Amino acid sequence: MVKIGETWVGVNTGRTNKLVAEAITDGKITEFKNVDKIITEIQTSRHTRLDLMIVQGDCTTYLEVKNCSLAINGRAMFPDAVTVRGTKHLHELARLVAEGSKAAIFFLVQRMDAECFTPALHIDPTYCKALEQASAAGVGILVYQAEVGPKGIKVVRPLPLCV
Repeated sequence: MVKIGETWVGVNTGRTNKLVAEAITDGKITEFKNVDKIITEIQTSRHTRLDLMIVQGDCTTYLEVKNCSLAINGRAMFPDAVTVRGTKHLHELARLVAEGSKAAIFFLVQRMDAECFTPALHIDPTYCKALEQASAAGVGILVYQAEVGPKGIKVVRPLPLCV
């Protein structure tokens, strides 16, 4: 984590998946209650792995997790750089939904100075278009905020999409 002005920001992308999995296990993610199992790094096709597979009874949801560390004027944004790999993951989530599975993209905003989330169209319009298409195809979009500070990082609340 780093301190930018008065705000602590979580920048260790290697920690994000674990933070989200822990929050799901602890019941902090309202969309996932009564979880039986969480499988990490699940291969969904020959060249694609997604971050989490969440099993709730006979319901399985594929989840791709993204760390969001960028905020401008109170709006958390992703991506903070062009992401061909991120776009590929969105196409994979949409493919899984088309085949009858449940899937979602999960943005973990690791800073407390954001009031809502919006895709960073000015940084990667291709990713933003893929996100829009994935959402229209039935891929869920989940955004949660984490409190970041010297004592640790914890997921604290859902964050709305900016209109």
